Amino acid sequence: MQALWEGKAHPARRPDAQAWDTRSDRLTRWSLWVHPLTQEERTYFAELGWPEPQVVGIYRRQVDDGQGVRQTETRLWLAGGAWDLTSLSPATWLAILRGHWQIENSLFYVLDRTWREDAHGARFIAKMLHVLRVWVTTWLRRMGFRYVPDGQRCMEAHDQDLLLWLLYGVWPQCVNS
Repeated sequence: MQALWEGKAHPARRPDAQAWDTRSDRLTRWSLWVHPLTQEERTYFAELGWPEPQVVGIYRRQVDDGQGVRQTETRLWLAGGAWDLTSLSPATWLAILRGHWQIENSLFYVLDRTWREDAHGARFIAKMLHVLRVWVTTWLRRMGFRYVPDGQRCMEAHDQDLLLWLLYGVWPQCVNS
């Protein structure tokens, strides 16, 4: 498979698309290399069990925290299906791949910033606490809170009514306001 990347979608070549982001007090750089598959390569991947392969590439994410610590994550990706994916531009592919990771990263960002999940040393019950925090975060969003801290403040202000919230769906005035 390494021969497939030589001169086509290899990191030694300049990226086909790049993007930068400075949110969360970090500099994040995304690089993407894209290679539409030849018929021979499509046959190779189809024999490996990939349905209708069309495009292959490398996705690299580098995060610099501003204090000299850099994390690099590199992923190989393969796309296929019934639609013609070879006509998509590298910038479009980068947006699709960033969007895929953004969903997961935004959830963990909320859990870390709101519930301080990374600061807790409770390793024995960490998984159950994580499940509980995800459930509460989802519950607060479904109740109509756009921001989880707003829901936390409302829960704290009406803690005597929490059981009514859970059992009967009786919401206090701070919801949907």
